[in-house]
Amino acid sequence: MPEIMNAYEVFMSAAESANAEIILDYTASRKYKKIVLKHKITDSLEDAVIGSALSGKRTLALGYIHSAKELCLKRIPAVLVSLNKRPVNHALNFYPESSQELYDDILCSFKLSEDKKVLLPVIIHLDTLLKNTREQIEPMTQKITENFLGPYIIDKADKHLKLSLPDNLESLSILEKTAENSRRIIPEISDQWKKRTKRAFSESESFMTENTDMLFITSGSMTTNARMAVKKLKELGEKVGLIKIHLLNPFPAIDTANKKIAAIDTKLFLGSGILYKELKTTNQNTTSIIADIASPDDIVKAFQHMKTSDKQERLWLY
Repeated sequence: MPEIMNAYEVFMSAAESANAEIILDYTASRKYKKIVLKHKITDSLEDAVIGSALSGKRTLALGYIHSAKELCLKRIPAVLVSLNKRPVNHALNFYPESSQELYDDILCSFKLSEDKKVLLPVIIHLDTLLKNTREQIEPMTQKITENFLGPYIIDKADKHLKLSLPDNLESLSILEKTAENSRRIIPEISDQWKKRTKRAFSESESFMTENTDMLFITSGSMTTNARMAVKKLKELGEKVGLIKIHLLNPFPAIDTANKKIAAIDTKLFLGSGILYKELKTTNQNTTSIIADIASPDDIVKAFQHMKTSDKQERLWLY
């Protein structure tokens, strides 16, 4: 198995990323027992990742990821852990709920990124709560890990670079179609992962969605408190459920027909929450909730307010 390279941006805050570094170092060095090269990037994180991948190394990078255009056009398979929540165009974007899911996502994302039908970078986003969460995880053994991942797909740089696309509109449309097609690969990887760990790797996850009139839609670590809120509301006899969006770009196909939707976003981008913007296009009966770190009680109160109000006003939980 090739070595793993970790690339770090110099402006990354050590305090912000402490827990992420622990997980990434564990995955790269303790699990794979390979040499870990840590780089301080002064020019471009993308350039460092491209150089690492083309030299035959599975590449795991951590930083503030704003663009992966060059990685996509050069069809570079790599996993980048981003310290911001903004989705990155053309790449595949995952939002883990827990440290365990972050670990799972890293390994499954290598598998997805390196599939010959995909060959795109995967961005895994950390939110505020997950950055500051410490929890015990269940790692796989070295042998099982190697068996799951298989050999690295890039063996000759010049051969791989022939797959590169020019920087034009036609290429961007090809990348968009490729990202959509990757959704067919995810269930296959999930089946393989579940056989080894009994844990799934999916686009989305439903929780208590049977016989519901309203759905909370969440992503990332906010989902844990939202689950607790839904469970409490169910005990009170409310017809409410939850869907966690794990893969945000491309956005998964979920059934929200004839239901009231509450999209819980942690950030605003161009005046709108990411989930709210996606869901509003298919269901006009969607309310926007902005909450960085909301308790289960906060979410219950938001539900009670929405139940008694006919207005689709934005709710702020702080």
